[in-house]
Amino acid sequence: MPSKPSWVVRSMFKAQESLKIFICYAIGDGANVNFWHQPWLPSGIICPSSPIGTIRNRIPNNATVMEVIRRGYWADIQNKPHLKEMKDKLSSAILTPNSSDKLIWKESNDGIFTVKSAWNSLRPHLPKVEWFSSIWFPGNIPRHRFISWQAIQNKLSTKDRLHFLSSSADSRCPLCKSDRETRDHLFFSCSFSAWVWRSLLRGISDRKKQFTSLIAEEEWIRKKFKGNTQAATTAKIAFSATIYFIWLERNQRVFEGKASHKQDILSSILLSMRLEVLHLKLQDSSSDLSIKIASHFNLHLFHKQKPAKFCRWIPPDGLHQKLNCDVSLSSDGGSVGGHYTKQFRGFPGMLLSLYPTCCHSRAEN
Repeated sequence: MPSKPSWVVRSMFKAQESLKIFICYAIGDGANVNFWHQPWLPSGIICPSSPIGTIRNRIPNNATVMEVIRRGYWADIQNKPHLKEMKDKLSSAILTPNSSDKLIWKESNDGIFTVKSAWNSLRPHLPKVEWFSSIWFPGNIPRHRFISWQAIQNKLSTKDRLHFLSSSADSRCPLCKSDRETRDHLFFSCSFSAWVWRSLLRGISDRKKQFTSLIAEEEWIRKKFKGNTQAATTAKIAFSATIYFIWLERNQRVFEGKASHKQDILSSILLSMRLEVLHLKLQDSSSDLSIKIASHFNLHLFHKQKPAKFCRWIPPDGLHQKLNCDVSLSSDGGSVGGHYTKQFRGFPGMLLSLYPTCCHSRAEN
């Protein structure tokens, strides 16, 4: 390590030490594995400070596993009960000539190191939060996602959380100028933010009940709109955008002394939604709910199209005729038909009409 290593270098060396417990050696010929300082036992590296008595003096510091087994160094271990694991390992070890020793990553099934398995081994494992899908979903604008994530965890610097810095500071909500500013008041007990959110809700749902807390609104969004449908994604984008623009308006009033009309906030949210939904290709964009939401917000829907299927055209022989048909579709169903006029072997022309529920065929002269 350099004499004055940077934070990055120090972090790399620190991580290297942390990862040593997850590696071990699969012994081949034992020629490249140090007996004392490399992890070839299941318990890891043999600590030099272990109470091994004269064994430490008999086996050189740079001895390999192959040398210890072939030269009989381990004979002195026979009467040492506290070194039973080492004795059993050495007694059962079978060296494979011309076979290299392999470094094994113990945290993966195939023994191969991956960044994912290393991260899963080092990070703390916490239960998955229920609101995950309402914030961290494909299509959410990153800055909206970040502010919403902080709001859900009550990490935004609202006045109630900053009150300890100055007890004489004004703790009133800068939007409604009435109640004390807290996370749950700002989203959505405040009359200003409640009007904005209710205006958006009219395009998302016919819900009658009005919630007055961020957690309750998030739970309703999560349970009402599931999956990767157009309606679900649009509703979640509207939810995150509302949190972001309300927080932005709050900061402008607190730090810049500028105030916008609530209709302007609503217009900013709708513009943001239209720009974001414009390039998304989602499932179920032709459902009644998706069409209703898109119509209310004036959103442009992209329909996921099935991949085209190509078929080979084979010209008919002399005994057959090809029939080309036109197709028409409407909200009531569809029909397909064609008119064949050429006679063949005394048979008259045929008019074929296909309807949604039945197929009729009749002969005409």
